[in-house]
Amino acid sequence: MSRKFIMGTAVKITAILDTESPDSVQITVEDESQAKLVTKADMTQENTTVWSYVFQSQDSGRSPGTYRAIIFAKKGAYTSVTKQEFDMIDVIV
Repeated sequence: MSRKFIMGTAVKITAILDTESPDSVQITVEDESQAKLVTKADMTQENTTVWSYVFQSQDSGRSPGTYRAIIFAKKGAYTSVTKQEFDMIDVIV
């Protein structure tokens, strides 16, 4: 089951890595149509294996749907790629 967030809210994306102290950890965020909203931004290291990024979603100009966070962890010549999905929803008042 995907996590759901209201359009216009900040979404904290967390990655727990199976390696300590990679050379870099970056994130790309895409909307439902695969438009890149964030491209290879640096994530923040919280401890040796936990990294995070706060994605500020827009409340207008974007459609609700399933968004993807693609996380790139690089150590030496090796790059690990993982994906997380979350749903951005509208609230009708």
